Amino acid sequence: MGTHKRSFHQEDGDTTDDSNNGNGSPDVSKRRRLSDADEISIDNEEGSDYDQGEEDNATLAATQVIRDRMARTVENTPAEGGIILAVICENFMCHRFLEIKLGPFMNFVIGHNGSGKSAILTALTLCLGGKAASTNRGNSMKTLIKEGTDTARITVKLKNGGDGYKSDLYGDVIIIERQFSRDGQSHYKLKSSTGKIISGKRDELDDICDFYGLQVDNPLTILTQDMARQFLSNSSNSKMYTFFAKGVQLEQLDADYSLIHNAIKNTEASLDSKKVAVSEMNQHMCIAHEKVQQYDSHDSLREKYTHMQYEMAWVQVRDAENDLAQKLDEITSVREKISKAEAYREEATADYEVANQAFVDATSAAEAEQAKLAPFEEARTHLREKFDGNRKELSDLQAEERELRGSLQGARRRVDDIRKEMKEEELRLEERNGGSSMRLMHDLSQAEKERDELKDRQLALEETLEENKTLYAKSTEQLKKCSEDLRSKKQELQEQEILLNNLQQSEHDIMAAFDPKIPALLRAIDQQQGWIQKPIGPCGKYITLRKQNWMSVVERFFGGTLVSFIVTNHQDGELLQKVISRVGIQIPVFVTAQKEFNIQEPDPQYDTILKILDISNDHVRRQIIIGNAAEQAILIEDLEDANAVMSGHRENISMCFALNRNKPGWGHKVGGNNGAMGVSPVPSWPKRSRMKSDSGAQTLGVEAEIRRLHDEIYPLETNLERLKREQNHHDQAVKTHARERNALNISISRSDENIENINARITEMAVDGKMGTLQEHLKTALEKKKSYEDQYGDFSLNRDRLNNEQEELTMKMNAAKQDLVLAQKNLEHARLELDTSSNRRAQSLLNKNHWYQKVADFQTALVTLENELRANQETVKIYSEKATEICPRVDVTPDETTTSLDSRLRKLRKELEDAETALGGTREEITDAYLKAVTEYEKSNTLIESFNALLAAATRVLTERRRRWAAFRRAFKIGTYSKATRTNHRGSTWGRSFWQSWP
Repeated sequence: MGTHKRSFHQEDGDTTDDSNNGNGSPDVSKRRRLSDADEISIDNEEGSDYDQGEEDNATLAATQVIRDRMARTVENTPAEGGIILAVICENFMCHRFLEIKLGPFMNFVIGHNGSGKSAILTALTLCLGGKAASTNRGNSMKTLIKEGTDTARITVKLKNGGDGYKSDLYGDVIIIERQFSRDGQSHYKLKSSTGKIISGKRDELDDICDFYGLQVDNPLTILTQDMARQFLSNSSNSKMYTFFAKGVQLEQLDADYSLIHNAIKNTEASLDSKKVAVSEMNQHMCIAHEKVQQYDSHDSLREKYTHMQYEMAWVQVRDAENDLAQKLDEITSVREKISKAEAYREEATADYEVANQAFVDATSAAEAEQAKLAPFEEARTHLREKFDGNRKELSDLQAEERELRGSLQGARRRVDDIRKEMKEEELRLEERNGGSSMRLMHDLSQAEKERDELKDRQLALEETLEENKTLYAKSTEQLKKCSEDLRSKKQELQEQEILLNNLQQSEHDIMAAFDPKIPALLRAIDQQQGWIQKPIGPCGKYITLRKQNWMSVVERFFGGTLVSFIVTNHQDGELLQKVISRVGIQIPVFVTAQKEFNIQEPDPQYDTILKILDISNDHVRRQIIIGNAAEQAILIEDLEDANAVMSGHRENISMCFALNRNKPGWGHKVGGNNGAMGVSPVPSWPKRSRMKSDSGAQTLGVEAEIRRLHDEIYPLETNLERLKREQNHHDQAVKTHARERNALNISISRSDENIENINARITEMAVDGKMGTLQEHLKTALEKKKSYEDQYGDFSLNRDRLNNEQEELTMKMNAAKQDLVLAQKNLEHARLELDTSSNRRAQSLLNKNHWYQKVADFQTALVTLENELRANQETVKIYSEKATEICPRVDVTPDETTTSLDSRLRKLRKELEDAETALGGTREEITDAYLKAVTEYEKSNTLIESFNALLAAATRVLTERRRRWAAFRRAFKIGTYSKATRTNHRGSTWGRSFWQSWP
């Protein structure tokens, strides 16, 4: 219907196995297609009649096409969609359950009479939307339910391949299910190939049938037994054509065309009569419009008069509202102050909590350091006690050694006396024995004399060896101390040289004093979006030191504050912490609110850390005051003066610092929690200052420090060389004396052996007289002497042991002293942190209490203002209610008053009354008449225009449809005639008879 050119593809009459798709409806997609050259195109212009010559030519062409197609064989292919795959009956008619699967081409269902063959066709008709009456099997659905059951269900599976109907929802198979019951209920379920229910609406089923051309009520699609029997028994050419026209709905189409044509003619006649009335409406509308225009010339006066009436009603309301607005502004201002004060109060409370926690942590840290100090002191005391005890034991040993030395000398004298007596006895015996005994006694005396000389040398050598060991230990200790002092000085010199080099290389770059990642952090802050107020930092960049000699003290006092960053709110603080983590650096971040505060400074005669600084940023100044109490840290160059100040009245003084005159760059911290006598060292700052300062002065100071260190290092190096020589000299002396002592011990052993041999020979010769007794006495004296000598040797060993223990204890005491000094330094540092945290806590508490009081004051003021506001609101309410009774709210001209408005209203009222009298009616009456005329005219005119457009469209559509209808009849006539001609070749005349019956 949508094109002027149609192609007809005729089917070979001998082919019977693929003429339908299983449901009785023609399926063009299954038919063998002609080539483009085989298509017959027949056009017919509107109004042309049938021509016999054209019919003969078309018949000849169609006959030739049929012959060409019969000469070819084309394999049938099933359609991708619209084929019925299966029919399922449950409790339907005579079937409890029956499933029939159909093929893609022609299907035959055979069976005995009454076996339920017709039930399949009935189920197919009903499931696809047909009515029960059209099947001639029952008047209603419930009569088709199997006996003994209450419900029945029929299902049809429809192929949906290729470009099928909503293939994305249904898939390649559409399952149509219809269930009905004896109580008259019936519903559909349209499912996808997976069994999922897609819809239950009848409209969806109609769309599917329209998509695939499934007309179950059309006898050409589904022909029941009764209709087939009636058609075959009573058919004639006229009835066959009527059946055909009804089947393809050509009869209905022709009737619709005639109905449309009559409707168009009737509407055209009606419109002609309406146009005259519309013209009269237009004239009436124009007259009404002229009156409205005349009246509208006075609208400005009426609007002005009405507006002035409204202004008169609302002028007092305006004045009262102005008073109310002023009061609201005051309340808003106070509420903003309360909000800010509460924010400051919360911030101050948080600062106090942080400061209090820092104070608690610092107290714990100081107590921990104090606890760590006790074991070191106990260890040192214990070592001192052991050292003193060992020294006393050594002293006692030396006294006993002196006593033993006297006893040894007495024993030696006793031996000499006995030997003298023996010599006299030997002389007597020599006279009797002829001199042999005298020689032995002489040899014995000589041997004992040599041994005594060796013993004396041994004693002298022991004393000398002990002295050399003492001198060696002393020189070793002095050498160690000198080496440590020299190493410390050289390390300090190296640090100063590095600092000097850094100062010279970065003379004009203050950022060189900070962490190398600080520039990257500053760039990241510049690039970051979302700051409420951009962070400030590092703080040292905004601080200038005016007095260079206090640089180390100020650097140590501020510590990490100089590298910190400042934000004004917690949101920026959280964002800054993320940026810092991303850069990979650790620095403090302080939240400092923008608020005013008063500082309490000490007596003006004292310099404070705050006074010697120039600070270019208020936030930085606020932070070092709140966080470090820089305004209460005084600076006094002389230590004694500082002690005197801290010993007296210390109003508004939290800390005091002094300079170390003996160590340039160092300082002292005086006072604090320890009182005036608590003095702790402040080491020199070994790096470049993180504040702006006179870099030249710092460079000169570093150069002077380097010269001082050089001056101190040279004497230390000279002394170190001297001590090394002394240590080496004493070491060599100890080793030489040790070798000599070993040699003497060997010589003494040999001498003792010789004396024993001589005594043995003398004993053999002494057979009578006094000699035997003397020899016994000599032996006893020698044993006693030897005992004393052995004891003296033991004393020497004990003395060596005690000296070694003394050296070991000395080293342990030095180590313990170093540990104690380190612990004391840690304790002093912890106490310094405790002082700082205590001051910060006190300052935070004052700030917290201040803002609590502020909030209370503002809230009291707010209550007063709110009471006044309620009174003003009541006044405005009363005035507004009275004015609203007159008119809605209007703006009042600022300069208008009640008197001026009343005078102008009287004048305008007189002018309007004169105008209405001249026109003969009110504004409302004239306007209503005009609007009514306009509405009637526009409605009628629009209706006529719409009908004209509708008639034109209907006429075009009807003309086109009739042209297509004539072309279709001619084309169908030619096709039917060509088939009839082909059939006549086989001896039949049916085709020509049917052709002749065509209208």
